[in-house]
Amino acid sequence: MVKTTIGKATEHSVTLRCKVAVVGEAAVGKTALCQMFQSKGTLFPKNYKLTAGVELVTGSITVPGTTTVVEQYLHDTGGQAVFKDWAAKYWSDISIVMLVYDITRQETFAALTQWLELVKSKRPDKELPLIGVVVGNKRDMDIRRQVQATAGEDWARGQGLEFCEVSAMPPTAKDYDKGFLSIAEKYASFYEQQMKEMKKTFSA
Repeated sequence: MVKTTIGKATEHSVTLRCKVAVVGEAAVGKTALCQMFQSKGTLFPKNYKLTAGVELVTGSITVPGTTTVVEQYLHDTGGQAVFKDWAAKYWSDISIVMLVYDITRQETFAALTQWLELVKSKRPDKELPLIGVVVGNKRDMDIRRQVQATAGEDWARGQGLEFCEVSAMPPTAKDYDKGFLSIAEKYASFYEQQMKEMKKTFSA
């Protein structure tokens, strides 16, 4: 099951915590997105650095229109084939996924199917719905686009996932957190539904 922990709660706010597998081919911008999210848009890695295995990055975001804060523990996963099976060992209790591709490289979009199947195969409870979002990155490089937004959106919808296109590159990176916001909204909604079902069970 998806593990939900209330970090702190008052009459006015609640903090939820979740673990997210951030996956996709090498050099699609996973690390840049994670670091921009963690730093709230102030830190963009200027030089590409290979992610070997899994790096843990944390960040938080408030669900719009609420006082619910969702802390996301992001498992930034290296995109090279050599790391896939090794990295998957860290997904034993993850039921949320962010699939990232580069809109200027068709092959990174085509690889999402394999990444999604790998994440699904490692899920602890395959009966629960998979929460996730497909992120088309590098929207600032639209002139070199190889993957149309409609293709990304259609594929995501077919998998039951959310979709967005973003840019992590300053100064166009105003929407870098779209994918993380989508996860926060879906996770908070899932949590609320779980609480309602628990109340029904105890009141029966």
